[in-house]
Amino acid sequence: MSEQRFPWRTLLFVSVAVNLLVIGGIAGALASGVRVQRDNPEAIVARMPGPRAFMAALPAETRVKVRAELVDSGSRPAKRASLHGKRVARRSQRLRPNPLTPNA
Repeated sequence: MSEQRFPWRTLLFVSVAVNLLVIGGIAGALASGVRVQRDNPEAIVARMPGPRAFMAALPAETRVKVRAELVDSGSRPAKRASLHGKRVARRSQRLRPNPLTPNA
C-alpha cells in the first residue's frame, strides 16, 4: 500500500496564489486612483436629507395629517386581512375531517 501524505506543497502554492491575487487587486485599485474615503462624508446627506428633514419642513397641521396617513397606510388593513385568513383556515380545518384518521 502506498502511504498518502497531506499535500502541503499544493496548499502552500494555493495560499501564495490567493495572497498574490489579493495584493495585486489592492495595488491595482490604488494605482488606478480609486478613492477609498470621500473628501466630504456628509455630502450625500446634504444632497438627500432623510424623511425627518422632510417632515420638519412641513407645516404643523400638514405634519399631523401625514403622520396619521402613514400610521393607517398599510399595516392595519393588511393585518386585518391576515387575521381573517387565519381564522378562515382554522375554521375550515375544524370542519373538515382529517384524512389520516381511520373512520370509526
